[in-house]
Amino acid sequence: MRIVISQGSDKYLTARVTQKMSEVIKKDGVNARGKRGVLDDETGLFEGFDFNQNAIFGSVVYLKPEVSVNRQTGEVLAKMPAHNSRIVIAAPRGATHYRFFGCASNINFELSEFTTLDDESDFIEVGNAAVPETVLDVSLSDGQNQNLNLTSPIFVTVGVSFFQDVNGEKYPLKNGSYNAVKIAKVDTGV
Repeated sequence: MRIVISQGSDKYLTARVTQKMSEVIKKDGVNARGKRGVLDDETGLFEGFDFNQNAIFGSVVYLKPEVSVNRQTGEVLAKMPAHNSRIVIAAPRGATHYRFFGCASNINFELSEFTTLDDESDFIEVGNAAVPETVLDVSLSDGQNQNLNLTSPIFVTVGVSFFQDVNGEKYPLKNGSYNAVKIAKVDTGV
């Protein structure tokens, strides 16, 4: 999830992920203490996790992402509903544009293997214009829609980043401190 972490996280992210992972591991009721691990069905505790405590997704974007996961084909879509950016995006002062971004990660904790794909929208101007539905295609497929039958947990992350337009060039605002990122869905596969 490097792409989303680099676009919107705070300096305490590692500590907060460690704390959440500790909660997940403590839910392992199968293995003895000291040998507990990550059980796929408990990874759902990460759903709603915000990567940037300085910019909570729900207080920056007043939309609920619609996420669909097809484990057979690997198709993963995150849709941001049509909206008016002036009403549903709490853009920081100086921002002229924003863009949505996201990723899907299929993580096998037992084998320490993962696959991650990311996508981002075009730049969207902050203003009163109607913005059509934005679809982020973060599909984990090989493009041939073969029967992948993914069994490990799939984490779908969605975020927003802000920019300022200066003479046609888009510059990120303040090293991403205003960017909001959250885990919109965890499909545990169980």
